[in-house]
Amino acid sequence: MFPSLVNCCTIDWFVEWPQEALLSVAENSLKVVGGSEAIEKLSRICVTIHEVNPSIRSSAGSVSKMTMRFYEEMRRHYYTTPSSYLELLKLYLEKLSLRKEKVTKKKDRISNGLQKLYETYAVVDTMKESMTALEPQLQKQSADTARLMKHLVKEQAQADKVRQVVVADEAVVKVKAEETQFIADDAQRDLDAALPAMEAATKALEALNKNDINELKVFNKPPPLVKFVMESVCLLLGTNQSLNCFELESYVVIPLRTDWPTAKIVLGDTNFLKKLQDYEKDKISEAMLKKLKEYVDHPDFIPDKVATQSKVCKSICMWVRAIDCYAKVFRVVQPKRKRY
Repeated sequence: MFPSLVNCCTIDWFVEWPQEALLSVAENSLKVVGGSEAIEKLSRICVTIHEVNPSIRSSAGSVSKMTMRFYEEMRRHYYTTPSSYLELLKLYLEKLSLRKEKVTKKKDRISNGLQKLYETYAVVDTMKESMTALEPQLQKQSADTARLMKHLVKEQAQADKVRQVVVADEAVVKVKAEETQFIADDAQRDLDAALPAMEAATKALEALNKNDINELKVFNKPPPLVKFVMESVCLLLGTNQSLNCFELESYVVIPLRTDWPTAKIVLGDTNFLKKLQDYEKDKISEAMLKKLKEYVDHPDFIPDKVATQSKVCKSICMWVRAIDCYAKVFRVVQPKRKRY
């Protein structure tokens, strides 16, 4: 078919290996298999596979004879060479390696599974021992729980009775709370009515200074309303007070008087304005209010009228009226406060 190719080729003819050579090569190649007995058996099997066709039971069926028969019947050549024998050994070793790997994996899987089972058995045994040891305690706790439940049932019955009493008391307390809140709101409204005037008077006092007070002290014969306002101030500040007088270098005792000389001594106190601002308006007595009423109810005791004679006295007049108003409201509110 290809004359040029055939003319350029040379055929090398190799003599077939004897059985001893085949057996020796097989034994050397199969050393990794295991013991010598197994190697010998496997080597002979490989030699037999290479030399004899397995389908023929007699030794007369050698590979060479079978290839000749194959050629006679099929008119096709089949060559068996030492390379085929080596490939047979190589294929066997590869298959053996794959099989070993599969077997090893299965073995490891089974070994791990058994190890987990052994560990589980050990844990279960430990838990059984713990449960056995805890069983008396569990029985005791169960008995204690049963007794506690009986006690709770009794306590619940008592609690229900107490709850009924509490509900009844709660209704009464709610009514009293509403009454108290009403009284508190009423008292707060009364105070709110008095506080604006008190705050306005306090701001008016804060606007005064020493020069304003000196303006009043220079009067030898003060205007009637100025004298009238200062009389009410002397009344509120009370008697027998130790005042640091402007004219005197030491403290003096003021008698119970509301005349102008006494008023000048009061004005001479360096803490006069501070005493008005810090006046304890919550402690005014009923008798003091009655005396103060003569001044507050006077038709001329009005800040605007007083301002026509002295703007300084206008602020003081506002303060006196605010003190009077607050004291009256406080005497009404205080009993309400005590009630709530």
